[in-house]
Amino acid sequence: MKKRKTTEEEYQQFCDEVSRLVKLFELCDWNVYFEFEDFKNNGIIACVIPNMIGRVANFKLNKRICDDDARNIKGLALHEVIHLLFSEITQLGESRYITADEWNAAVERTAVRLENILPRFIT
Repeated sequence: MKKRKTTEEEYQQFCDEVSRLVKLFELCDWNVYFEFEDFKNNGIIACVIPNMIGRVANFKLNKRICDDDARNIKGLALHEVIHLLFSEITQLGESRYITADEWNAAVERTAVRLENILPRFIT
């Protein structure tokens, strides 16, 4: 697909939606930052880079996007916030050494977050 420049309005929509979803998913213990950059030709449209130690999450949106992706800016934001939600579990899973207690604690924190937000949509 042919790519075009992402507009400032699309970038702002992405930032606004990420911010809204971070609050909705109760991820307010993270310091969230945004970047608007050219990912060149590697196929990445958006990403989040979490730093577990500092609880810093850098959300990035590509400066070049195809029209199909541009129509789904909110979906891109949701996808990246879900990655942030599971970032602790992901990091632990990639570790060479992890205790059962660390794994269980990370899973429990994620379960509690989901338990707090899902009833809003189910009931």
